[in-house]
Order: sequence, then C-alpha cells, then structure tokens
Amino acid sequence: MNEALTKIMEEQRKLLKDKHVGSVDRKCPFTGGLKVRGRMFTGIVVSKDTHRTVKVAWTSKFFVNKFERFMEKRTKISAHNPDIINAQVGDKVIIAECKPLSKTKSFVVIKNLGHSKEYMIKKENIDEDKKVADQEKSKKKADVPSKDEKAEKKPKKTDDAQKVDEQ
Repeated sequence: MNEALTKIMEEQRKLLKDKHVGSVDRKCPFTGGLKVRGRMFTGIVVSKDTHRTVKVAWTSKFFVNKFERFMEKRTKISAHNPDIINAQVGDKVIIAECKPLSKTKSFVVIKNLGHSKEYMIKKENIDEDKKVADQEKSKKKADVPSKDEKAEKKPKKTDDAQKVDEQ
C-alpha cells in the first residue's frame, strides 16, 4: 500500500471504530478482511441502484493534437459501498482498488468526503432543461389539431368532383 492510502485507511479506522455495526461485511476493508491495494480515485457517486454498489464517475481532460483542443473524458466505475460508509448519490468519495468482488466490481469506497456542490448544480440544470423540453412538447401537442378537427376542415366533394374522379 502506498503512503497516502495507508494514511487514509488509518484515519477512517479511527473514525469508524465507534460506528461499527454488529454485522460484519466480508467485502468491507474496515469490518471484514478485505485488503486494499493499488490505484486510488476521487469521484462523485452517480447512481446507487443495486445493493451495496455505487457507480462513481469523474472527468479528466486530455489534449488532442489533431484538433488542437482539450477533450473531456468521463470515467464510470462500479464500487462496493460498505454499510459503515453508506455513500449517497451526489457524495464525493475516495475509492481504492481491491481484489475482484464481482464481475464488475474491483474497487471499494474507503472514504466519504461529503456532498458535492458540483453534482447538485449539474443535476438542477439537467432538471430545468427537461422541464423546458416537456413544456415545449405540451405546447406543440396543443397546437396540433385532433383527427376529428381535421375531418371537419376537409371540404366535402361535390357531385361534379366525384364524377371527375370516377372518369
């Protein structure tokens, strides 16, 4: 383990010592026997759909020579969310690499840094955009006449027009 990871793990053990719940999670580095090693990332919890699993995302910028511009790349990783930490959507967390816990999980959340303001601002902007789009759709639907109104507007064919059609 590198120095930074060791330091974080020791701090967390001290903080979570009193918080220890009766049940032991085998996949938790604090209450179980899971060893943490390798890479460490800081990101924001994007979703928490499945049991004890979170998706953590972060962005990184890199230069593209062809276009002479910076591009932003987004990375999403599934990580184990121990009950003792219990990170929620929008929280900024530190995840560390461990042995593969399942088909997609080989990281575990080791520290919750609190709620991220960036995520909440982005989420509010997305929600506002969706509301505006829904309002525009409802206006368009109101402007479009129904089938009954279309049928009433069509002029009925006279006898002369029907004879022309028949010929």
